[in-house]
Amino acid sequence: TQSTWGQLSMDKPCPPRQKSTSAWMLFANERRLARMAEESKTLGQPPPFSNERSQALVKAVRAEWDALTEEQIQPYKDQVELNRLQFPLDVAEYKEALAKWKAESIPAMPATIPIELQTFDIVMFAQLIFGTEYRPLEELEAILTEGGCCSSGISERMQTRWNRMTLEERYPYLYESFHDKSNKPSSDYYRK
Repeated sequence: TQSTWGQLSMDKPCPPRQKSTSAWMLFANERRLARMAEESKTLGQPPPFSNERSQALVKAVRAEWDALTEEQIQPYKDQVELNRLQFPLDVAEYKEALAKWKAESIPAMPATIPIELQTFDIVMFAQLIFGTEYRPLEELEAILTEGGCCSSGISERMQTRWNRMTLEERYPYLYESFHDKSNKPSSDYYRK
């Protein structure tokens, strides 16, 4: 069925991702990618995945890390500090861009919510959209208040927040979910 509502603008801002919070993780990601590229070049194609190969790669990268001097580690520590200072700025920019996008793209809530916005798949996808938008804000809150973030704790807080939201607060997510047909199965998928 065709909706009589307008089209949803798909130039929605992307949420910022928290970058590595430890010098070791920055180094490990950099070296892991470099080693994988070297293996691909040697073999002429990407090597097949295996647990043994992954474990050997981690061990080799860890040995490289252990061999570094404090002066060699310092640039990674400096980058972590830059990431830590940049993330709140990225989140603030995201919040501003997201608020502008919602004001321009999502109409005011009607007096009665159309039944098509209340189907199971629309509501479930709306919750996923909410989680995608809300996660960077929760990560920032966790960093500022707790000194770091725990995925399970953030997920639990997001679920609690969703459960406590009123229909008016959920409406923008339901509207977006209804208009974004590309990322979800049809209602028939759940009836099987």
